[in-house]
Amino acid sequence: MVRCGASRVHECRAPPVELPRRRLFAAHLERIGRGLCHALHQGYQLVGFFGHVVFETTAAILQPKRLRFAALVPQMEETGLNALPIVGLLSILVGVVFAYQGSDQLRDFGADCTPSIFLASASYGNLAGR
Repeated sequence: MVRCGASRVHECRAPPVELPRRRLFAAHLERIGRGLCHALHQGYQLVGFFGHVVFETTAAILQPKRLRFAALVPQMEETGLNALPIVGLLSILVGVVFAYQGSDQLRDFGADCTPSIFLASASYGNLAGR
């Protein structure tokens, strides 16, 4: 029994802690083998995907009539043009993080600078495409 304070008495009702068994060498080999098989399977699927992309791109170049421009332009607008606001917002937020980290690092070396200077330069760099 464990005495908590002066008035209460509690019993420990938790089950005893069991340590995990040590893995055998065969278990380590099995784990490595499973990981290798998984990596090879992913590599096989990746090569198949690249082959499919090359095949379809070649077919579209050789037979341009198969390419549907009426569907291509709205898809390009949806994935490219409509993504600009979120990309801009992420660029500004990354600039803010870099500004605060940069000012914190320079403060360790004795430079007394405000994060607003870094924020302005980082935002200008992001907007300028650097």
